[in-house]
Amino acid sequence: MFAIRRIRDFRLYGLDLVTGRACPYGMRYLFRLSEDGAQHVRNFLGLNIAARTSDTLVDLAKAVEQQRLVTVMLSRETLKSLGIFVMFDVHNCVAVVITPTGELLGCETAVEVEEARSAYRTTERECGVRWRKASLKDRGGSDPGDGLAAA
Repeated sequence: MFAIRRIRDFRLYGLDLVTGRACPYGMRYLFRLSEDGAQHVRNFLGLNIAARTSDTLVDLAKAVEQQRLVTVMLSRETLKSLGIFVMFDVHNCVAVVITPTGELLGCETAVEVEEARSAYRTTERECGVRWRKASLKDRGGSDPGDGLAAA
């Protein structure tokens, strides 16, 4: 099982938190990206740098290739989705359990999903589970819209 419990845990994936005070509205965190981190963000956003002509995207690609410092501002909501994406993309998890406290637990088997849900179940709030689409078909289920189902 893989976990992202705090914002600083994104460091394992090449996103190093610089500050939470860079956004004038207090909505986004500033991250320094390694080459891996930049690749994760590009994959998450679906950016095909080679096919774009935008100067900003070309500059991002050049900065990453030259291993210069690259930063990006991401909201807490975006980080949750990026964390789920990374669990699927990097670790090939079948599902990600989202605990009532917002922790992301990447599970490699359905047994791990049930263990994680049981460990974090409370009387007030249940865990959410985001299933990888391929694993939905393996389990004989259908896609419930965005794939996020309450436990």
